[in-house]
Amino acid sequence: MTQSRPMTRDDVLYAFAVEDAADRGTLMRYLATYPQYADDLVDLARELARTESDEPLSNADSQRVNAAVARFRASSKKREPMSFAAQAFNLAAERLQLPNLVLVSFRERRVQLESVPLRFLERLAASLESTVDQLRAFLAQPALASAGRQSKSRVKPVVAAKVPFEKVLHDAGLESERVRALIERGE
Repeated sequence: MTQSRPMTRDDVLYAFAVEDAADRGTLMRYLATYPQYADDLVDLARELARTESDEPLSNADSQRVNAAVARFRASSKKREPMSFAAQAFNLAAERLQLPNLVLVSFRERRVQLESVPLRFLERLAASLESTVDQLRAFLAQPALASAGRQSKSRVKPVVAAKVPFEKVLHDAGLESERVRALIERGE
């Protein structure tokens, strides 16, 4: 048997707002179940029932809308494409026939972008089902500290410095010929 937490005001209002039929019967059911939110439910029901008007927004309403849109845009810019999830990098390591350590360095943005050949960036972007521009924007961000290392470390981990692509390849144990091919031809 699992105990569920009580619904918060926001949970109740959201549930009411997404009801298929937000009619009088639905409102009465919610008022009976959540009497502590009666005023908020009635206000929301009125707002949902309100028809569009040609009245312009007040300055206060306009500022609230603009602030909400700005917050949305800011949060959407911070999100990385799904193609940059850890699983995508693991698949890319298989596709490119490289050790996972190389792709972990890319995922944690520890590779100096300017040291990576364009041809390799194109191949990596394709294997991540992304574009070169998205990949460049992702790699240009500051390096990340690995969540796995943070949870296992006895001392506070620090963010790694970015290193040249060639060093990442050597540290991953690749043979010299393969490193040279990746650096010179991106293959």
